[in-house]
Amino acid sequence: VDNVMNLRKFEDLNIDRFKNTRAFLKIQDGCNNFCTYCIIPYARGRVRSRQKESVLNQAQRLVDNGYVEIVLTGIHTA
Repeated sequence: VDNVMNLRKFEDLNIDRFKNTRAFLKIQDGCNNFCTYCIIPYARGRVRSRQKESVLNQAQRLVDNGYVEIVLTGIHTA
């Protein structure tokens, strides 16, 4: 098992079908804040964002599969 703290690149995970009426598209993972009450940085590593082209390509595949609503997800998406 690799140490998540050493990951610097977002690993794309393309899911083209959901059982819901909306699709979820993960665009960011990890956290750099290391709050005392939170395990996210230790479980998911430091912040990594998906490349813009990858996001757009996956969004287009979801639209092509009939989704009209796509929810962008990540720990820090503001």
